[in-house]
Amino acid sequence: MAADTGLQLPGTVLDVAGTGDRSWSNDDNAKTESDSEYAECLHDKADYSNDFRLYNFGLTIPAGREIKGVKIQLRMRGEGALDPRLNECYLIENGSILSGCEDKGTDQLLGSNWYTRTLGGETDLWNCSLTSAICNSSTFGIQMKTYCGANQNNWHARLAWAKIQVFYEDIETAEVQDGAGKSEVIEVVVTGSFQDGLEQDGSAFAPESADVEEEASFSDSIVVHVGTVISDGIVRADAAAVTPEDEGDDGSGLLLAVASDSEYRNYSTKDQNLSYLWHGVITGIDSIKMTLSTKHGGFIQVSAGQVRFTPDAFGGLNHWSFSDWPPPKTLTAIFRCKIPGQQYSTKLFEGILYRARIGEETVVYDVYISSYTETIPSGTSLASWPSTNTLVGFFSKVCDVLGLTLDSSKAAVSPPALSHTLQNERLVIDVADEVAAFCCHCFWIENGTLYLQAMANANGTLSLQNTNDYLRTPRYIDEVPVNRVVAESGEYVGSEYPFGNDYELSVNYTGDDSQLQAIYNLVNALWIDIPMPVSVGCGEFVPGKEVTVLDNRLAVESEAVLKMRAVVYDFMSRKITIGGDGSLDQV
Repeated sequence: MAADTGLQLPGTVLDVAGTGDRSWSNDDNAKTESDSEYAECLHDKADYSNDFRLYNFGLTIPAGREIKGVKIQLRMRGEGALDPRLNECYLIENGSILSGCEDKGTDQLLGSNWYTRTLGGETDLWNCSLTSAICNSSTFGIQMKTYCGANQNNWHARLAWAKIQVFYEDIETAEVQDGAGKSEVIEVVVTGSFQDGLEQDGSAFAPESADVEEEASFSDSIVVHVGTVISDGIVRADAAAVTPEDEGDDGSGLLLAVASDSEYRNYSTKDQNLSYLWHGVITGIDSIKMTLSTKHGGFIQVSAGQVRFTPDAFGGLNHWSFSDWPPPKTLTAIFRCKIPGQQYSTKLFEGILYRARIGEETVVYDVYISSYTETIPSGTSLASWPSTNTLVGFFSKVCDVLGLTLDSSKAAVSPPALSHTLQNERLVIDVADEVAAFCCHCFWIENGTLYLQAMANANGTLSLQNTNDYLRTPRYIDEVPVNRVVAESGEYVGSEYPFGNDYELSVNYTGDDSQLQAIYNLVNALWIDIPMPVSVGCGEFVPGKEVTVLDNRLAVESEAVLKMRAVVYDFMSRKITIGGDGSLDQV
């Protein structure tokens, strides 16, 4: 798996005089995320802008990590005409284009509306040889140039902001390679003792093959997590040896990578010496939730409350503390979780920490998740807003506006068309939430990609056949039944629950009753909550993943099948609860 830096804004921008025909103005506006303030180049007939450099992104990739890809986002528009265009875009260091770097300048018209262009990606190295040292350099960044080919003056090219995101190999997520190129996680069980070699299945390996002290003696088994398997031996790549009695305490739970403007720290709920040290300065964290807006679909959103730190996490009191005091008002944070005994951790989400309270015993931060503020004007017809009037076409347009990439591989094969006209100006993300729910689809956003999925489709599988896989019995919940689903003048009336309630939707997004029965079935479905220990549940939540549970704790042994729709991470109680609609049958 790859870790990433998240999308970061530049700390420094520079108009390079003499490299083009026209200079940039209001350069520093490109360092802040705002459409109302921007850097711009005023083109005069057919000419080129100066090179515009954006760098000093404050990246802190651990030393030695393999760089996997670089993604850049540019928020741009033309003004006065459609002709200005992005002519060149390169990666730079120390004021020079990196050797062999591919030009990502699209040479496409900027257009008269703000639009976020995404260049590169998670596995795109731009034909460069990149290292963590290069990417962490304060001079690493972007060099871009605009062009206007029209024979007319006073045509602007505008840049609201630029962001960079670097993807790299996470030692905790590194895979193990064998000589044939096959990937797997390997555990070598060592018994007995050794003086100058390590015995495993009768074969001798040198002590440097694993992270085990020479001249050591062991009376119990040791689990050695090894790295690269070659044809004639084992070479250690990353993690440390762990004794069985320690494995239950091996980095399970929350890992929080926190950054201020100039510093980066690894914090957790306890000291954990993994690939690098995570300091146990988090004294409490509210439950983190990912939930659907309705039982029949919509936006799977993250919500979180507060994170509480010990005061010595700040003020430079320790070499691993933030040097700032009082503690910074805002911090950026990447929330990750880890299963004991496994080398990888799973990224949950990125957020902003906003300082709420400073006290003698604790410093409290509220957690905020990035929001989308783009709107759709009043009077917009959703049938003509996208270029293709289907649900997938609608979400393609949503992604264009929000600067995201669409993955619709799990959407319905024949998605419905839309017919609604907005009566008021609305947030794009709110309309997308309602449209997806009405069409019985869910979506979530991860690393710049919006994933659209039909509620009927499975997204992988998980089998829980051992009672130790979950905490006591799952909860099986039937909510108040629905007899009738109503949307404007349309309705669907079921026959199973004549005593049930009405379920009313304010808008019929397709203009007919085609979706109402599917909504009826989902709102009346059995809901199942599975409480799982952290040692099982970390990293398992994937929206739509189909889970099979063999539950022999019930009066009659039963099998439950559900699709994941929601999760609650309770790191202080070391419990994860996964929920979704499903069924329960006797085995």
